[in-house]
Amino acid sequence: MVEACSGGVGQGTCALAGDTPESTRPNAVALVVWQGGALLEATVRVGQGNGQWVSRQLVFSNADPERDRWVTVGLTVASLLDEARTASPADSPAATPTPSLTSQLSVPPAPPPEARVDAQRPSLKAEERIRRFGLGAGLLWGKGWDAGAPMTGGWATVTLNLFQGRFFALVGGSFALSSGPTLSGGAQLKSRWLGFDAGIGIQTRVAPFRFFAAPVVALQSVSADLGATGTRGDRELELKLRGGTVWEVSNRWGFSAQGALRVLPVESPSDEPARARRSGVAGELMAGVELRL
Repeated sequence: MVEACSGGVGQGTCALAGDTPESTRPNAVALVVWQGGALLEATVRVGQGNGQWVSRQLVFSNADPERDRWVTVGLTVASLLDEARTASPADSPAATPTPSLTSQLSVPPAPPPEARVDAQRPSLKAEERIRRFGLGAGLLWGKGWDAGAPMTGGWATVTLNLFQGRFFALVGGSFALSSGPTLSGGAQLKSRWLGFDAGIGIQTRVAPFRFFAAPVVALQSVSADLGATGTRGDRELELKLRGGTVWEVSNRWGFSAQGALRVLPVESPSDEPARARRSGVAGELMAGVELRL
């Protein structure tokens, strides 16, 4: 909350009353009052030395992560600070003296009269829109042809949160290279793997981690260099299970570790062009970063 407030305020910084000396004379005071123990409703009041107070009510849902609620409160304090600076005595029916900033700030005085009622909706909705989309990218390692080297490359995914973040939809792609196996003519097969994924899954948060799983329909395309014979290609529609976790460093970004396992078809034989086979357990491991947009 304090970090979000300091980042959003135009001038100065924010600090908890208990972390500042009693002799400190702040330019403004913010009172945050939670109603109930579930942290679903909060009243934020900000006052300045000019005797003007502005306030805002915030209402959250159980699906909102607790950390995001505190961030929203901090951003709301920063927004109300700007309003309090521009408020004039004529804007309100009565002025309420600004309370002193002490270590007892968590016990608010009698509620002051609201100087202004902001017609704008709480900033929580804007924050929810910002965090609705995710963009992930990173490195990929997976199985190529049997008897050949693993394929290595990169991946990228766009996600969309659905139903208050309980579910998500994803679309993405990957590109990788692999070498081997050695063909009957003595040439070593060199392949390029291109994949496109789409699916809908479920996710849950256990702070600071987010776990997810999804069935994915994938179009896997491979282009093989056969040396003197030329280049041949093939494609296959696959069903995969994809899952993993994101370590949410902040509400804006985190580290991602995930994997995908092919379920159908069970094996992928190819008589041409490579006379190679991709059977048994075929999948990929992926690691990277995720940004919330």
